[in-house]
Amino acid sequence: MLDAAGINGVELVSTADVAPYEEPVENGRTFTDNALIKARAGAAATGLVTLADDSGLTVDELGGMPGVLFRALVRPAW
Repeated sequence: MLDAAGINGVELVSTADVAPYEEPVENGRTFTDNALIKARAGAAATGLVTLADDSGLTVDELGGMPGVLFRALVRPAW
């Protein structure tokens, strides 16, 4: 993929390629905040440049809710 874009000397790795590390608490107010929290945690744990994303469900009729709270609403309570 990178070669096709003319980007050389970069190796992509996934979380499966690095030692396991504790997932950070995603307590940001926005999807961007939570993505940044995850990217910083990945970089701190691995020493590698880290990209992360965050997703959820926003419903216009609910004023954009639940937004970043979506995961908390659907996570099993075990």
